[in-house]
Amino acid sequence: MTYPNKLSLTFTVDGNSVVNVVKDGNIRITSKLGQRVDTCKFTLEDPTVTPADWDEVIISSGGTTYFGGYITDYEEYRDKEKSLKLQYKINASDYSVLFEKVIVKQEYLNKTDQYIIQDIVSDNSQLSVFNSTDNVDAIQTWDRVRFNRKTFFEVMDQLADAANAYWYVDYDKNIIFKASEDIAAPFDLSDSPDLATSFPYDNLVVYKDGSNAVNRVEIVGGSGLSDDEISYLAGTGESNRIILPFKYQEPTTNTAIGVARNDGTEETPSWTDMTVAVGYIDELSTTDTVLYYYQEKVLEQTDSWPNLPNAVRLTGRYEYPVRVLRDDAASVTHYGRYLDGKLVDTSLVSKDTAQLAAAAFLAKYALGTTALSLSTQEPGLLSGQFVRVVNALQSIDADYLIHQVTTEIIASGHVYCDVELGTYQRDLIDMILRLTRNTSNYVVFRDDEVLDVITANAETIKMSETYSSTNTNAYKWGVDADDFPWDFGRWGVVDYPDPTDIRVTEADEIRVTEDGEIRLTE
Repeated sequence: MTYPNKLSLTFTVDGNSVVNVVKDGNIRITSKLGQRVDTCKFTLEDPTVTPADWDEVIISSGGTTYFGGYITDYEEYRDKEKSLKLQYKINASDYSVLFEKVIVKQEYLNKTDQYIIQDIVSDNSQLSVFNSTDNVDAIQTWDRVRFNRKTFFEVMDQLADAANAYWYVDYDKNIIFKASEDIAAPFDLSDSPDLATSFPYDNLVVYKDGSNAVNRVEIVGGSGLSDDEISYLAGTGESNRIILPFKYQEPTTNTAIGVARNDGTEETPSWTDMTVAVGYIDELSTTDTVLYYYQEKVLEQTDSWPNLPNAVRLTGRYEYPVRVLRDDAASVTHYGRYLDGKLVDTSLVSKDTAQLAAAAFLAKYALGTTALSLSTQEPGLLSGQFVRVVNALQSIDADYLIHQVTTEIIASGHVYCDVELGTYQRDLIDMILRLTRNTSNYVVFRDDEVLDVITANAETIKMSETYSSTNTNAYKWGVDADDFPWDFGRWGVVDYPDPTDIRVTEADEIRVTEDGEIRLTE
């Protein structure tokens, strides 16, 4: 076959061909590891159709789809250098972006992840256009799982994380859900290509950097929440305030922290449950009410707390700073020393997620970094794949992990791909994807919550009204029929001269008196 292969490009927006109105012929597609949603950027110049957000974008050639997704945002302007032609600068995301707009409210008992995915897809009109039959495997069976207002994207993440699986949506609307495995690129990159299983490349740059090697990392995360715990606090018998050791939040079983006062003895406590109110907002109304000042970590009641080591029983979850220290034994042995590093990320709010972040960090930096960048004119590479790179002159013959692919497709059909690669580690892919899932800000809902669905309806009401009034009595403005209200004046008759009796000639003079009257002088 010939190389480079010129694509016979088909490019549609909302089903309308735009291949001939792509500005400067440039289409940029980016696939980046950890980003999880591929993007496409292009500009249309004076198109015959008007693009809109959520229009479908499909770029293909010879039966192979190189991008499929939806317009997420665009800019509209006129180019002064091109006779003020209308321009649309468009950003599109792959099909999986739609999964973030579909809310799932469903419960499943004794069902496989395959059944759950296929049932959600078939039950939703927006998702029914996706194929969930051919590439969705049954990996795990759930005894009971409830999705209460989760996006379908979050559902897929939850199922994949529990099953140690990976998932994505390809450009042909196929949902892939399979056990974690190596994903090979469709071809190798070689300095001696056969143009069938391997293709050429150029601009090869090899980066070897040990200056950034780290084999012991400290993770400084945000604030995590403990499990539900019961704590006992001491009182002094002299103060109505108790300072808490932590900022407490409500337990998973309640909507507020639980506070009980010991009205007995240390050995034989008698617990009085108290009503928890909000400090600075509520007031102490009874002796069994307690104000909780969250930021100050203070409990306040009307009387002094008992002089007991167990004066208060508090139920809740406390905040703690997330800190993790982890090392890589193989790297320590290799270098014969500790090479310390630190990662600060306040989005890490649990020790498990922080441990995962530490493992991912060490997997990347424990033995320094070896990275490659190169260019090829053969399309088809995606982030997360591993590809064999061969270069005899530089003694390279190994698999490398594709971190990012930026594909430029010219409207004429020529393709240019810039590829960034790193040392291939299967675990690194899993950890990056799991870390991305675990740092998402999911909203937690109780299992017994009920969703109120409010639908806006339009209603039109036609009204016809007739009113008539008859009053035969004389109108009266005041006590007297001739009075103005509030005695400001009276009705009366003013004698004005007949205007027809006034004649003005050329000999008449008009003057204005000191009182402001206009007079004619005879």
